[in-house]
Amino acid sequence: MNKGKLRRQRKNDLNILVKGINLQRNNPEAITATARRLFSLLEIAKKEGNIDSPIKFLQSQINLSLDSSGTTQLACKKGCSHCCYIWVSATAPEVLYVSKLVKKMGEKVTKKIRQANDFTKDFDFETRHEHPNPCPLLNDNVCSIYNSRPSACRYAASGNADICSRAYHGLSNESIPIPTTHIRGSQAYSLAFAIALKKSGFSYHAYEFNSALIRALDTKNAQKAWLSGDDIFSNVQKETVDIFSDSTAQQFYQSTF
Repeated sequence: MNKGKLRRQRKNDLNILVKGINLQRNNPEAITATARRLFSLLEIAKKEGNIDSPIKFLQSQINLSLDSSGTTQLACKKGCSHCCYIWVSATAPEVLYVSKLVKKMGEKVTKKIRQANDFTKDFDFETRHEHPNPCPLLNDNVCSIYNSRPSACRYAASGNADICSRAYHGLSNESIPIPTTHIRGSQAYSLAFAIALKKSGFSYHAYEFNSALIRALDTKNAQKAWLSGDDIFSNVQKETVDIFSDSTAQQFYQSTF
């Protein structure tokens, strides 16, 4: 792509990003624009040795899209934590970002994470829901890192908290009434970030949160190590489905750059 086309693309991307990804309709241009911006921020993160910028951008864009989605019929409220008892997925940059916050919170919180991981580490993605256990970052059913929580937690939403209680704690096998906008948000932003991570040469998989946090906390200079190319999460449990096993995801990747 010549310089003129590249400038026009960047300008167009900026106009799209102001509005975020529209979760009410098919929005492929916004996904590719988001992926390109995340890629640029990841490349800067490599040079600076700091993962904050791409994560803060991702979080702000997700919030922008969800806030403008028009979804109002949510049962979720402060103190409702039913979905915080199951498997939580998080990408490596999200884990690294949270791990820095956890270190500032002190050894007591780290100990809670280790205890939770001791309970959950042997359950894979397919079976973890059969063994509900609270996220170690919950305090009195309130998330202690709410503004910095992983993307998966931002998409978690329901129109009926009673169903959530029965499904997550009582293992009733009922389907959670998740708003379509939140499902689309999860799919769109997960794809955009995966594209950016892959283009930057990083692992794009989503890991089990507890185990990945422990790995980050126990690895010396984890953030810089990962950004320099050391895949410190290589043998941590992750989601079983590879997002790029889908042909549509592969096509998005090819069309983004």
